[in-house]
Amino acid sequence: MIRTAILGYGRNGSTMHAGPLEKLPDFDVVAVCDIDPEARLKAQARFGCTVYEDYHAMLSEARPDFTVIVTRSHQHAQMAIDCLMVGSDVLVTKPWATNAAANAPSALGTTGRRRARAAADICSTGARTWWTSPCSLPTRRWSACTASSGR
Repeated sequence: MIRTAILGYGRNGSTMHAGPLEKLPDFDVVAVCDIDPEARLKAQARFGCTVYEDYHAMLSEARPDFTVIVTRSHQHAQMAIDCLMVGSDVLVTKPWATNAAANAPSALGTTGRRRARAAADICSTGARTWWTSPCSLPTRRWSACTASSGR
């Protein structure tokens, strides 16, 4: 079972991403983070999981294996780095970074952690760009599901 978190439970997080996660038995949504209290209530009712307003608290307490980041574009790079630093693979929709400096592999840092040292694996599918840590089994399973569902 892949301990999964959704970071951003707005329009896309609650539909395009939560739907496939519900259908795949390998994924267990253990946490959802959103700044909107109403979105948190909806996620808690849907998944029966712990909800958070602060994603740092979510990463620390829920310790997800896989985090789907569906927030505003300018937040993606730092959130992805923070997830990787605690050992969570990531899936980021839209651009993972909004400028060349944030997109550089050096943005991952040189802490000595395997995930931070690894080069990013950038895969483009149509108009969507997904950025994940290398060799991400959760993302390969996710990609197979969304490809078969026409997304």
